[in-house]
Amino acid sequence: MKHPLPATLVSLLACLPLLAHAATDPQKSHPRANRMAECSKEAHAKGLHKDERRKFMSACLSSAHAAKASPASASAPAPAPAPSAQ
Repeated sequence: MKHPLPATLVSLLACLPLLAHAATDPQKSHPRANRMAECSKEAHAKGLHKDERRKFMSACLSSAHAAKASPASASAPAPAPAPSAQ
């Protein structure tokens, strides 16, 4: 009779990368999840429920998206003026 232990060990070793990936902080790789948690805490603090909460969350997440997009365009360097031929 063959021993199942070696096969079990090989299976466990094959799963290690998956376990390591699961152990990483999921919010660290998804900035939107951080913003969603912040908006959710704010909605809870305001005591919002159902439709009010849904509208607030939508606006909160949209404003986060707009705030993220606008600094990038505002911080873009202005084009250099063309040298004048004098």
